[in-house]
Amino acid sequence: MKTYEIIFIISLLVLVVFLFVFIIVSINNYNKGGVKKYNLFSNFLYELNGFRRYNKLSYTYFGALILLLVLMIMPYFVFFLKGRGDLAYRILILVFSIVSSSSIFALFFVKMSQYKLHLAFDCLLASSNVCLLLVHALFIGLGDRAGFIFSNKTFSILSLILGIVFVIVELALMLNPSYKRWFKMMSVNNDAQSRPKYCYLSVLEFGSLLVYVSSFILLTIACFA
Repeated sequence: MKTYEIIFIISLLVLVVFLFVFIIVSINNYNKGGVKKYNLFSNFLYELNGFRRYNKLSYTYFGALILLLVLMIMPYFVFFLKGRGDLAYRILILVFSIVSSSSIFALFFVKMSQYKLHLAFDCLLASSNVCLLLVHALFIGLGDRAGFIFSNKTFSILSLILGIVFVIVELALMLNPSYKRWFKMMSVNNDAQSRPKYCYLSVLEFGSLLVYVSSFILLTIACFA
């Protein structure tokens, strides 16, 4: 196994473990300080950020989020430098991964009180995810015509199918007709006690985060298949 492949695997594993631990610890800290428990369907990413809520943990949270941003980009950066495929493909997925990761990072800080900016980052995250997945599906699906010589053609077909499925999921999150009820999300603002059971903007955020993490499946196939 090549050195860059080892670095890729390690960075990806560290990302998954770190993201899981960060979310669990942040939810636990949120639950300690509030009457209502954290709910992935009605709470926002910025509420997991204890940067402004816990003075003693301020720098810890900020440092953890910086590290999370780096980890979300690292596997794509490694693949850009040493991976397979056309240069155009590697540039595009690196750019879209940076935009998606940066949007996730921003959503940990921008509150709903700044709803226009918050919504802008939600839209940026969702659209960059769609572009990232389409580039994956297009180039990997092309196989050897895009510089990917797979040991088994099944990997090319699998990547194409997964890419399309992930795009459909992201579009379903982004184009949910329930967003027409914007006044409900506006009225709840930062009051977690009076929110509806399902706040669709929250679902979009966490769903998009999950879709972005899922994109590493396609990147791994492109790297090793």
